[in-house]
Amino acid sequence: MYKREKKSWLKHLDFTITDIVCLQLAFIIAYILRLGWHIPYANEPYERLAVILVLIDICVVFFFEPYTGILRRGNFQEANACITFCTIIFAGV
Repeated sequence: MYKREKKSWLKHLDFTITDIVCLQLAFIIAYILRLGWHIPYANEPYERLAVILVLIDICVVFFFEPYTGILRRGNFQEANACITFCTIIFAGV
């Protein structure tokens, strides 16, 4: 009669994909600012780091569920969640 709300990390797959794309864009911009106009994926250590960033992001989304209540958060709660999410990813790297 009543359907239970889906409680999984796939519920917010669009946020996860957006996070991964933004994380990769930030990685490319940081690489360009640091080492010049080259493609970071051509350099093997940076290619590995790009893959590790994606895997860490997926693990953080899967284990910590940072998108819980994302559409109902206030400004302070969203800033706090964003800082926490970025700190966990930075610590993972």
